[in-house]
Amino acid sequence: MFKVIVLAVPENYESIGGLYLPISEYIKMFSQYYDVRILKMPYRYNIQEYNKYRRIIGTIITENEVKAILAYGLNVSYAISKILDKRCRAMLVSLTRDSLYFGTLFSLLMGKTINANSIKRILRLIPYRMKEKYLTRNCKCMVYASKWDADKVSNGYGKIKADIITVPNGIHVTDFFTNKKHDFEKEIVLGFIGYWTVDYMDECIYPMLSICEAINNKNEIKVKLILAGRNISNSQKNVLSKYEFVKVLGAVEQLDEFYNSIDIFISTVKKKNGILNKVLEAFSYKKCVIGFEDNFYAIEGCVNGENCLIANTNEEFEAMLYHIKNGKINPDTIGVNAYKLIQVHYSWDSILLPLYEYIGKV
Repeated sequence: MFKVIVLAVPENYESIGGLYLPISEYIKMFSQYYDVRILKMPYRYNIQEYNKYRRIIGTIITENEVKAILAYGLNVSYAISKILDKRCRAMLVSLTRDSLYFGTLFSLLMGKTINANSIKRILRLIPYRMKEKYLTRNCKCMVYASKWDADKVSNGYGKIKADIITVPNGIHVTDFFTNKKHDFEKEIVLGFIGYWTVDYMDECIYPMLSICEAINNKNEIKVKLILAGRNISNSQKNVLSKYEFVKVLGAVEQLDEFYNSIDIFISTVKKKNGILNKVLEAFSYKKCVIGFEDNFYAIEGCVNGENCLIANTNEEFEAMLYHIKNGKINPDTIGVNAYKLIQVHYSWDSILLPLYEYIGKV
């Protein structure tokens, strides 16, 4: 009989691509060697729910030989750690992935304006830090997607007890082949796809709009921006409708449709933490990605001009696009090189093997 691994996940993980894809790979990997029990956890608890999950976990631990308890994300990890007694916390592996505290702090410091939304984000720093610090002292291991996060947590909370390890996200390599014909003299079509949150406009979209608007206003290069993703609100659509160069696709069921409609993927996320799944995804579709330097920080092997294009200012973005228009930069070649990069470094099997080996030693 296989030993049991409990995998505690957010209850709505199946509807959010950024959660579903990695969690499904964890399930696939560990199901080969263990009896995996999925435990869907709510984001918020009352006393009845707390007692309910305490009983469920207690029953699983009592009736089975549990090898480890894996909890995905900061909130789920914190809830599980509070439910478990001290003995059982020794089996807890927090798949924290991103440091919400250090990542949000970095993003806020990068921002140029203070508004109602940024104030809300500042207030979130308090629970983020409290929960992450608690986990460093009350679980066996914390897993982060990038060395940046791992180093920040290792050095930012004083004396910690948890092992801190880095396990990046992987990506499925596609056999996508675009039939889109480029006409960069006429127009360059940029695109971005993601899951739209409350913070999305400030963190990602407004920088894109600023860049594209500045370039179009000079009338030397015509840029079109295609935006896609789930959960776009009506208020966000209203804002975007004011920009003539923007086309909003909304939720896209077939990713091939989106990637076949763009020339270049653009990433202007104001974050250095974590690993940007959408950049890896664009690489898997052989798309050239132009983005801030920080957007490639966690991706091993990224080299500017070889498999990605780094631009940190409007002027640098404009220069990149001007070179593409004039043929000095071939985005197709860069996209193919990016595809080769993920083939070598980011297959799920190779990515998750170190975590499997670590848990085997627990």
